[in-house]
Amino acid sequence: MTLLHKTRLRVMAMLVAVGLAAFAVIGWTTAPVWPIVGVAVAVSVAAMNTMTKKLQAPICLACGTPLSEAPAGLYGRVCPSCGSISGAGPNDTTVT
Repeated sequence: MTLLHKTRLRVMAMLVAVGLAAFAVIGWTTAPVWPIVGVAVAVSVAAMNTMTKKLQAPICLACGTPLSEAPAGLYGRVCPSCGSISGAGPNDTTVT
């Protein structure tokens, strides 16, 4: 093996070692942040679940009155209390 090949091999090994060391330092310094990311994801999921809980049953988007008894018309369900139209229309799958 010539001197040039040995030098190239040493340079390549040094670059790999520096890259691994940089990756390790970044991983170690960001380790305290990992639980915060987990808590943020859990809070986001809980908030989304709370906000969309009412959308399981058909409700009026204007006043919040349940529309499960209202028949579906061409443009959706008509709210019996405020008269606004909510829903998907004739292809509404929540019609009982």
